[in-house]
Amino acid sequence: MLPIVFALLAAATNGVASVLQREANLQEIEAERTGVAALVGLLRQPRWLTAIAAMIVSFVLQGAALSSGAVALVQPLMALDLPMTLLLASLVFHRSLGRRAWGDIAAMTAGTGVFLLALDPTGGSPNEASGVEWALAAGATGAVVVFLGVAGAASRGSRRAALLGIAAGVCFALTAVFLSAALAGGLTAETFTRWQTYLVAVAGIAALVCLQEALRAGTLVAVQPGVTLSDPVVAIVLGVFLFQEPVRSGPWVVAEVLGAAAVVWGAVRLSHSPALADSEEDPDDRSDGASRPPAHREQNTSDQG
Repeated sequence: MLPIVFALLAAATNGVASVLQREANLQEIEAERTGVAALVGLLRQPRWLTAIAAMIVSFVLQGAALSSGAVALVQPLMALDLPMTLLLASLVFHRSLGRRAWGDIAAMTAGTGVFLLALDPTGGSPNEASGVEWALAAGATGAVVVFLGVAGAASRGSRRAALLGIAAGVCFALTAVFLSAALAGGLTAETFTRWQTYLVAVAGIAALVCLQEALRAGTLVAVQPGVTLSDPVVAIVLGVFLFQEPVRSGPWVVAEVLGAAAVVWGAVRLSHSPALADSEEDPDDRSDGASRPPAHREQNTSDQG
């Protein structure tokens, strides 16, 4: 039960961080700062620093969950940060939630429950993965991140934001796997002798950089689905491959597929909610070539469909 509680608290805290980061990045966009100048500008913003503090708290809570729970259990629960982000964004960006949005939240939450009950991920042995298995898993995952980063750099607007968002989600999954291995047996002096402990920082920083670039490239509408969905998918694959985390098969696969489909369906629909639009229009989606409108322009779109 404790891993579930810690994972849900981590998801809620991560939702707070997502909204605060987006608000901070909007200010840099309005100031027309990019690259290093934008990063320096973010460092001067209390809102962004608060977001980083929230991310650290979320990371600690996630570590507590992973220290006693399977990666394949914890990371799907972390995907619930999307509905939590939506609820917070609706308040910050003054967007009302309609019946459809609440239905999508219910579908995603119920789908996560059904998926995890059917999958029933348990245990695993983080310390028994061989060096070759670690090299294959980390190398393949890193190659995916590099590919997404290069593809994102060659793209613009929403496509760039989506690709970098997926890259961030993959990095978050890899961070969780390293963290799970580092904390195998709890937080002890031995934790600091494991090489995975130090790669947690590397993967975490890569995730943060990808996420900041994604948030500057487009809206939460473009960024959040990739982060939300790629993280648990990659984490489950790595957990089963590296840690031999047992999951149910046979007839249970039907319920797993249905649960996963509900999560994807809810996540995609929620990502297009007006509450996540944060009043910003993608400049690459404008046909008249006009400049970007003010980031906090009032809109009264209501999701009542």
